[in-house]
Amino acid sequence: MAPLSIVMTSIYMSTATAVFVTPLLSLLLMVYSITQIVVAPIAAGRLTCKQVVSTLV
Repeated sequence: MAPLSIVMTSIYMSTATAVFVTPLLSLLLMVYSITQIVVAPIAAGRLTCKQVVSTLV
C-alpha cells in the first residue's frame, strides 16, 4: 500500500486541478453557448440577405 503522504499529495493535486479546470470548462461552455445564441443567427441573417440581394439583381 502506498504511503499516506503520497496518497494525500495525489488527492491534493487532483482537487487543485479540479478547482482550476472546472471553472475554465464552465467559461468555455458559456462562450460556446453565447456564440451559438448570438453569432450564428447574425451570420445566418447576413448570408440570407446576400442570397436575396443576389437573386434580385
